[in-house]
Amino acid sequence: MNIELFVSKKGKVVFTCHGEFEKEISQIFVDSNTGDVSFIFKPDLQIKHTNCTIDLELCKKIKNQLFCAIGYIKDKKLVAAEYVRFTCR
Repeated sequence: MNIELFVSKKGKVVFTCHGEFEKEISQIFVDSNTGDVSFIFKPDLQIKHTNCTIDLELCKKIKNQLFCAIGYIKDKKLVAAEYVRFTCR
């Protein structure tokens, strides 16, 4: 699945996913040391590492965000969106 990251000038985080997940997302976690982005799913807290990484400067800009938006894309159209918990440590 292709996952892209967008960040506003004020540091608001938005991910887009080209496809759907089988489980509901509990939270998105960014490891600020490596820049790796992981999605954590309900109910069993299964972790999926993504193809999306974040550089150190961007981590500093978004580290105080508590939630982020996720947009789901199908056939080049936005079909759904939601807010989920976001952690950058």
